[in-house]
Order: sequence, then structure tokens, then C-alpha cells
Amino acid sequence: MSDDNWAIPALKGFPGPYMKSINHWFSTDDFPHLTSKLENRSIYLNSYLAFQDQERTKIFMYQFSGTLLMEARGEYGQSSSKIVTMNGDNGKTIAEIYDAGIENDNRDNVWISWHEYRKWYVTVASN
Repeated sequence: MSDDNWAIPALKGFPGPYMKSINHWFSTDDFPHLTSKLENRSIYLNSYLAFQDQERTKIFMYQFSGTLLMEARGEYGQSSSKIVTMNGDNGKTIAEIYDAGIENDNRDNVWISWHEYRKWYVTVASN
């Protein structure tokens, strides 16, 4: 099983596990309005991958850093993708990256949890 969520430290980790619902409830303007007075505009995308069998449970987690913008840019995806720029994306929002068709540029790290799982599983399966 895998899941991702946004965490805004200045909002005590909100929206966290409510990310999917918030993306449906919030308009593109709601995120900048909610965060307009925040000095710390950092945001984290937490990526989780869990494995469980009858003998063990193993969780893999990777955290991506980014910044909340004050205005939406781009067309692709839900509201949060238009107001977040991830570190390493040269100031482009997630939406702008996808709009430009360069979704794989600087995004090899989105698979880190899966690569870690694979390395672990190969080691465990061979024992």
C-alpha cells in the first residue's frame, strides 16, 4: 500500500492525511488565502509505502521539500499542484512542470520509497 500527503509545518502539519479531501474542497485561491500570513512557507510531500505479510510489517517513507506560493500558476491537476514549487524544480509549480511535459525532469526521487522497498524485499526474499 502507498500513500502521499502534504504537511505544512507552519500549520502544524495540516492538511496531512486530509490532503485528498482538501484538494477537492479548496479552490486554487483557498491555499494562498489560508497561508497568507505565514512567514514559514515550507511544505513537505511525504511519500509512504507499506509492506505487510504474516511475519512482518515494514514502512518506507521519503519526504520531499517545497515552498508554498502566494499565487497559483499552471493548469494541470488539483489546486495544491498550482501553488507548490518543489525544491529542484527551478521555481516552477508542479502544474507548470506537467504543463510543460517535463514531469520526469528532476523527479527521479519520487520513486525512492519504491527503490528502497525493492532493495529490502530482494534482501528479505533471498534469506
